Amino acid sequence: MPTAGGGSPLPQLPADIPPEPAHLLPAPGHGPEALVTEEAASQEQARALRAELTASPVELIALTDLGTLAVRERLLSEGRDAPLVGELIQATAPELLGVLGEHYPIEAARQEAEAWTNARGGWLKAFDPLLDAVRQTPFRIRAQDMLAVLCAILPEAEEHGLLHSLRDDPVLGPAALTALLHQDLLDEEDLTEAEQLLVMTEAILSAMEISGQQAAVDFLQSLGRQEAQAALSAALNSGHPDHTGLDELRTVANQLQGRRLPRQTAQPGKQRPAPGGRHGKNSPKSNRKRRRS
Repeated sequence: MPTAGGGSPLPQLPADIPPEPAHLLPAPGHGPEALVTEEAASQEQARALRAELTASPVELIALTDLGTLAVRERLLSEGRDAPLVGELIQATAPELLGVLGEHYPIEAARQEAEAWTNARGGWLKAFDPLLDAVRQTPFRIRAQDMLAVLCAILPEAEEHGLLHSLRDDPVLGPAALTALLHQDLLDEEDLTEAEQLLVMTEAILSAMEISGQQAAVDFLQSLGRQEAQAALSAALNSGHPDHTGLDELRTVANQLQGRRLPRQTAQPGKQRPAPGGRHGKNSPKSNRKRRRS
């Protein structure tokens, strides 16, 4: 007598019942025990696949154009980023630099930038609009990020040359100097006194843009009276191009005038960090809005 997966015998249908009900009974080898066995086999197959993918390099496959499109549509439907090289060809210069910096790996960013610049007659014609986009950005941190993207997508021979050429730029000079220091293309000893003041002011204004005026007040107050007054005086007279930021810093100075600052002396051999880390580089981005004149 047949059994369901080796278990209890299957009931026999009476001879006078139509054959259709037979489909309601499990066929031999497909009873509950068989389902459990199939599930265990499926789990084992999944474990083996995970082990194979994580244990060592595996052979990769190349998708056809249609397959790539299908995978991208699936990623987009799940709310994931799936940049497509060429889709920014109609973007404005600020949009291009912003999206490349936030969503594109470096090689894809260079390919996208190449397509964008070729559509505008090449780098000689497309460079000025991109640099102007950085200049016109009203936020210090975003301008620094966009400048970094522009340097990254330039032809390799021009990447560092751009930053050096901008050292004395009336608008982007402080951002360029900060980038040169961050990338170890300059040492602080290489800066003139005026450039050191610009870098210090850029760090204070960037930190204030991120954390607000109160953070600047707290930091300067921690320095002690003489150091705080010296730092404020130097920053306000640095010639930094962000006049709006300097106005906010004057507000900070006015707030400090109404407070009794402690007298403190810096310990020998130690340098006080600017608010927000060294030149403000590693601080989180801010949504705080203000315009730079």
